[in-house]
Order: sequence, then structure tokens, then C-alpha cells
Amino acid sequence: MILTKLVYDQLLNCSKVPPEIGGILGSRDKIVNKVIFDKGISTANDCVYIPNVYQLNQLILQWSKMKITFSGMFHTHADQWSAFSMDDIRYIRTILISMPATINELYFPIVFPGRMIKSYIARRKGKDVDIIEDSILVEGDERLR
Repeated sequence: MILTKLVYDQLLNCSKVPPEIGGILGSRDKIVNKVIFDKGISTANDCVYIPNVYQLNQLILQWSKMKITFSGMFHTHADQWSAFSMDDIRYIRTILISMPATINELYFPIVFPGRMIKSYIARRKGKDVDIIEDSILVEGDERLR
């Protein structure tokens, strides 16, 4: 995943967990240059992020009018939860399978506020979805040249 420096910094500076938060990522020319933060739907469990799907879908529609491509979703984790939960994996698969046939992959980074971002890419494979760890490159990074 290639991000602008601004988006990278915005993600890294998310508020500490709990509560978990998340949001959506948008791109132009395959570079993630937009992020929308979502506090999600309140639950009794601060260690769970449930996106406000209606609101996020409305924002994705606005993006499409501005030629910004929906590129994926992120959410925060506390340091002790270094990988996706089973619920996260089910949700990622549900999201990608429900996308139009023209969308075959989306990014799903986990943000550890103030510390790091682990990027994952989900790719449609027939009726299944593969989720693999992906590298992060910040626009302007020497490795991009």
C-alpha cells in the first residue's frame, strides 16, 4: 500500500485504544490520499469497532463523484492484539465479496496508535478471499524511486 505522508501521519496519530475506532481509505492513481475517521456504533465493549456503515457508504458515494476510489478500511487495535480477530476476518471477507465485480482487492490496515501500522490486502479469489500482509510505502520514500 502506498500512502501520502499526510494520511500515514493521520493514521499513526489515531487516539489510543480503548475505544477502537476505524474508517475508510480513498485513493487516486493507486496512492491512498484520503482518510475518513469513524467512531463507529457505540457498544458496551470499547475493544470492538463496529463501523457506521450507512454514513461511510454515503461518504464513499461522495468520493466517487470526485473520482476518489474507495480503497479499504482501517481500524485501531491495542498493542496486545497484534492480528485480526476472527470477527475481523469474517467482516473483511463479507466486505470484499459484497463489492462490485470490478473491485478485486482492498486494503485493511491495523493501526497501533502512536506506534505502527500493519497493512493487509484482501484479494478476491473466486468465491473466497485471501488476506495477506502487505508492505507500506509512504509517498516520497526512497524505495519508491
